[in-house]
Amino acid sequence: MEDDEERRKFEVSCKWQDLSTNCLVQIFQKVGLECLILVIPFVCKSWYKASLDPQLYKVLDFQFMNMYGDEEEDEDEDEEEDDSALVERRILPPMQFMKIAVNRSRGMATEVLFPEYHDGVDDSVCPALKTLVLPGFFKMISKLKNLESLTTFNTDWNFRKILNEIHIHCPNFQSLTVRTFLNEDTASAIVTLFPNLKHLEISDGLIVRDTLITILSGCRKLESLNVIKCKGFDADDAMLIKLASHIKVFKFESSGCQLGNLSYTNVSLLYSLAGF
Repeated sequence: MEDDEERRKFEVSCKWQDLSTNCLVQIFQKVGLECLILVIPFVCKSWYKASLDPQLYKVLDFQFMNMYGDEEEDEDEDEEEDDSALVERRILPPMQFMKIAVNRSRGMATEVLFPEYHDGVDDSVCPALKTLVLPGFFKMISKLKNLESLTTFNTDWNFRKILNEIHIHCPNFQSLTVRTFLNEDTASAIVTLFPNLKHLEISDGLIVRDTLITILSGCRKLESLNVIKCKGFDADDAMLIKLASHIKVFKFESSGCQLGNLSYTNVSLLYSLAGF
């Protein structure tokens, strides 16, 4: 009987809404942006207060969002929806959602991942940004002093100019991911502007043998090179193997085997970038 009473007192004293703000922030770091903005603030006052902590918005991952605003409804309207569907169904317009998240970061965001379409969020509010994943091009490179890495899905539109701006304004830049065709001109720009590049990923595209040789010959400080899901070269090419002998991780389509000093491993590389 006494044990039941003690248990009841313990349960009463450990209500979620009574947890300290610091404790709640630690817990809320495990959830996504959609939950932080659309669900948690409406539980109680203490949760709302904790949900405003900028520590929760260091990583702004908007990749789940449908920026094209598909207005088609599912046939089964009674089907349970996840939180991201709330944004996609215009309960909160995508751009408004993004601006709320950016504003709550209070300049402390270090990583931003955009959906396929991006209409532009004020780049001046994320000066501490270190990670940026952007399908197209972006402007205002001069403000991205902390930029370390960039992921792009398009090298057609002024990409060399973008690389040049990064070279001028981003002294800590060390990682580039290109998920499209990489031609000789772009490869030459990479080698010329970033000979000390540490991480390079070229995936889901085409890179011919000579272009890959340009990269391997010019970027001698590469620590990892990922050319998986790329066409245009033979992964068993003796010259490529020799040129890549200094690279710690050389990942290509037939990853998993080992040859000489190279270790072809299925490692997922996470690149830290900067700026917004």
